[in-house]
Amino acid sequence: MRNVAFLIALLACSVSFGQVEVVKKKSLLGVTSPEIVGNRIFVGSDSNPSVSDVAVVNVDPSYKFSLLKFRRDGQRFEPEKFGNGYLITGKGVYDLDATLFDPDKGIWNNEIKFALGGAEPKPPKPPDDDVVVPVPVPGEFGLAEIAATRPNDANNVSIIGNAYRAAANSLFGIGNLRSVEQSVADINRVFNAKVCPSQEVCQQWATFKAKIDNRIREIQQGKQLTREDWYKVLMEIADNMK
Repeated sequence: MRNVAFLIALLACSVSFGQVEVVKKKSLLGVTSPEIVGNRIFVGSDSNPSVSDVAVVNVDPSYKFSLLKFRRDGQRFEPEKFGNGYLITGKGVYDLDATLFDPDKGIWNNEIKFALGGAEPKPPKPPDDDVVVPVPVPGEFGLAEIAATRPNDANNVSIIGNAYRAAANSLFGIGNLRSVEQSVADINRVFNAKVCPSQEVCQQWATFKAKIDNRIREIQQGKQLTREDWYKVLMEIADNMK
């Protein structure tokens, strides 16, 4: 069939976070009777082939529910379903916000950024030499009370609280310079890697994280958060998890 897409894994670059994997491939369109012999691909003489960059997003099937939000160059879009995952086509910088849920495993959330077709994600703008790190105002964003309800799990309180603090500092080049998206992803990686003393405590952490994330979404609905705002948001959480 002339319009069947044939995925070639000759060049495959994988971005994996365990539960969600993004695999970059080459897609060959406009071919008839594709046949692979060794490292060669033979097609029908009436083919008019074209090759493009694509990505296949695979989702861990062991989770019962999943919610994936895709953006291309900042704009929401719905990708094509492909097997048990999704097929991403077209040049651009992509952001994937993935949330998975399972009654036994709890909630998993992460943000993944990748690019296709030669597009390049914009690096975070380095801070000016005279940039002053903002001073958080206690309770400014309504996260203090939520942060104070963290589970009674001293080891993870320290680890996760430090992750929020490090992420905030990295927005201003303290430690490493990171974008907001990268800093949030760093927090999620630490949170998802935690080891709970019991399933009950793990569920308490999942509930805690969901409340924090929901409050941040409420804040974003009311205003566009600047880098300074994000610093204050993350520090308000870190300071009140003690």
